[in-house]
Amino acid sequence: MESFNLQFRSNAKKLQEAINSFEELHAQASTSPRLLKAEIEVIERVFSDMMEIKKKILDELLATGCSEDEFHQANCEGDQLAKLVYICRAEFEEFNCQANQPIFERPLDSKQLRLPTIEWIKFDGDIKKWLGFWGQFRKVHEDKTMSNEDKFHYLLQATVPNSKARRLVESIPITTDGYEKAISLLKERFARDDWLIEVYFRELLSSVMKHVVNRSSQNVPLPLSNLYDEVSAQLHALEALNIKMDQYALLLYPLIESALPNDVIKAWERKRENQNSDPTDVLGELMTFIKAEVNSDERISRSRQPLTNTEDQDVATASTFVSGHHNPAAQPSYHPKAQSEAFEVKKTAAEVTCIFCTKGHASHDCQKAQNWSMEEKKKAVKSKNCCLVCLKAHRDHETQDSRT
Repeated sequence: MESFNLQFRSNAKKLQEAINSFEELHAQASTSPRLLKAEIEVIERVFSDMMEIKKKILDELLATGCSEDEFHQANCEGDQLAKLVYICRAEFEEFNCQANQPIFERPLDSKQLRLPTIEWIKFDGDIKKWLGFWGQFRKVHEDKTMSNEDKFHYLLQATVPNSKARRLVESIPITTDGYEKAISLLKERFARDDWLIEVYFRELLSSVMKHVVNRSSQNVPLPLSNLYDEVSAQLHALEALNIKMDQYALLLYPLIESALPNDVIKAWERKRENQNSDPTDVLGELMTFIKAEVNSDERISRSRQPLTNTEDQDVATASTFVSGHHNPAAQPSYHPKAQSEAFEVKKTAAEVTCIFCTKGHASHDCQKAQNWSMEEKKKAVKSKNCCLVCLKAHRDHETQDSRT
């Protein structure tokens, strides 16, 4: 037993010296990857010998019937050195890797693009973040060439300090079996399928009901793109949990439909009447239709952007292309009528006010007025002394032709 302890302390001292040598080389600006590789191989060999001796010490303690405290103390010996070894491995991989490939395995091309290092999606114990975290960490978990001790180190790095997830991982000693136990406990606490399904269904219903309540309260309607993005995110999460859309389509379809604006519902009903819809995929067809409406709104929004730039800029004129140079001091001349029209365009864009809700948008774009009857709209237009055709005030007309 004493001989094992002596060998363990000797290897621990040798390992500390190898780690110090590696850190000195790593800190140098121009360090050869081959030297670092040689140092890391020495560290790996000494660390492996030390862990073999530690296993013999633990087996001897179990055979002699030691107390629980004695066994725990012996089991924790060398954990700090083990963490330093894992840090050295990570530093070597970071130094020696580019685009997830070791430098000695990829062609030496000086023109290769140096990609930024991928940052971990760190898990803090929030069950809604588990799918994103596990989607990234699964690559490490399923790597057959990496030891469980290395995976344990990466698992520690991938959790938020002082969080529920980090405390759970730190409660387990860094051993080969400890990694598997840590993953098992994380999945048991944060990745139960029934809990995840319940969480995402709640988020889905909450998103839909928020839009339903907003419509019924006669507030300014939320953008249709918000509804589509929020619902799609939860549907994708449920799909990742192998929950098919047809399992909840009949329940969710009327809720999503009730959250749509009136004009969108009318367009959806017309579309359903003009083509034979599959009753088993009605929710999928509705989401496809909403996506098309969102894309259409985006195109309309871009087409209505003003063509004039209100900022003062140094604009090049035709003389620039004739003379080959641009004189910033030269002011271009404009036709008086063109100047007047440009001024009116800027003035109209700056002073636009909706006659229905007095907000800063064009009257024909008012979402609130879309839910009014035709008589209510006419009454509102006449009360503001505006034109029933163009919805502008009569004083803004240049002629009497557009009055009604």
